[in-house]
Amino acid sequence: MVEQSKWDKTKTKLKWVSCRLDEGADVEYKPLDKVRGFLNYVMQVYPLMIPYLRGFHGTYRRWF
Repeated sequence: MVEQSKWDKTKTKLKWVSCRLDEGADVEYKPLDKVRGFLNYVMQVYPLMIPYLRGFHGTYRRWF
């Protein structure tokens, strides 16, 4: 299992992406790439996240 601090960090990063998209703000490549990398780390612990991360990857590649 992931430490509580890592899980809180995951929720914070996902909330950041969600808020940026809801605001219609531009999302820069580098911060979003860091979020994607962190989610890959979390996915190794929680394999049930794989379908969601695949959707995130697909959307990410279309943007950049």
